[in-house]
Amino acid sequence: MTTISPAMRITAWRLLALAAVLIGLAGVVAAMPLPPAAGLPDEPPACHDAAAALSFDYLHAVGSAAYSDPDGDPESGSTFRWLLDGAPWVTGTVSEGLLLHLDGSADGANGETPAQALGVAYAPGRWGQALALEDGGHLGFAPANNLDLAEGTVDLWVALRADGDDPLYAQRWHVLFYYASPGGDWLAIAQSEDSGILYAGGVVDGQWQDAWAQRASIRGWLAGEWHHLALTYSASGNFIRFYVDGVLVADTTEGHYWPPDPDGAELTVGGAPWDETAYYYLDELRISARPATAAEISGRARRLDPPRANEVWLPAGALLPGAGCSTSMACGVSKLSLA
Repeated sequence: MTTISPAMRITAWRLLALAAVLIGLAGVVAAMPLPPAAGLPDEPPACHDAAAALSFDYLHAVGSAAYSDPDGDPESGSTFRWLLDGAPWVTGTVSEGLLLHLDGSADGANGETPAQALGVAYAPGRWGQALALEDGGHLGFAPANNLDLAEGTVDLWVALRADGDDPLYAQRWHVLFYYASPGGDWLAIAQSEDSGILYAGGVVDGQWQDAWAQRASIRGWLAGEWHHLALTYSASGNFIRFYVDGVLVADTTEGHYWPPDPDGAELTVGGAPWDETAYYYLDELRISARPATAAEISGRARRLDPPRANEVWLPAGALLPGAGCSTSMACGVSKLSLA
C-alpha cells in the first residue's frame, strides 16, 4: 500500500497541469465539411460527462468521457488528447470496447445492448449493484467492437456467493468471462474446480495457453469479499498475464500468447455459453483493446470510486512542475483546476 504524506499530496496537486480531451465522432464531424441536411442523423453522436482527475494514490492522471450514438457506432472511433498548458501533449485512440456497470442494467456504459440476456439478476455490488445471474442464466454480447483478441485487457470485480471452501466451488468449473470461435479456439477467465485456482487462458489451434499460478486460489476467500481480477494479453508482446487484487500472479505459463480466431459470435459474462452460471457476483467489468500496465492494474484494483467510461490513464510522474492548469473538453465542457 502506498503511503503519501500531506506535503506530497500538496506537491502532487500543484504539479498536475494538464487537460484531457476525448473527441467523439461529434467532434470529428464538427471539424469536417457537413453533408446535406437530409444525410445527417436525427441525433448526432455525443460525448458528455468529460472529466480529468488524479487517481487516489496520486500516481496517475485519469481522463474520461461518456459516449453515445443512436446509430450504434462504437466509441472506439474516438480519439483523445492530453493537453499541457493548453498545448497537445499525448494523443491516441480510445481503446475501450465494453464497460458494464451492472447497476440494475446489463447495457454497456456507451449504450451497448446484450445479444442474449436470460435470468439476469442483481445484488449489492462493489459500487451500487452487481450481476448475480440466476441458475441457468446467460448474459452475452457480440464481440464486434467490444473485444479485440490480439491486444487487450479484461478486468472486473468479483465476490463469492459462499465461502471459498464451500463444496460448490469444487464440483464444477466456474466461468467469469468466455469467448469461443466456431473452430474451437477459446479464451476465458475461470476458476478450476479441482484446485480452486482462478486463471486466464484457453486453446488456440488445439494448443493450450494460460496464465496460471497457485497464488490465485479462492479457497481462503470469504463470501461477499470483493476482489479485483485482470487479464492482459498481447500478440505483439507474446504474453498473457493474470492479476489478483492488483498483483501479478501468473505470466505466460506456456511461453506464448496466440490470439483466438475472431469469428466467434458471442462473449459471455458471469457464466459459460452453455448456461452454466458461475456462483459469483460480478461488478464493473471492462474490456479494452490494449494491455494495461502493471502500475495501471494496481491503480484500478485500489481505486475508491467506480470506473468511468473511456478512461485514459497517464502516469503522473510524467507531469512537468511549475505549469498552470486549465481543462477544455471538445465533447462537452468540463473545467478542472488543480494548481
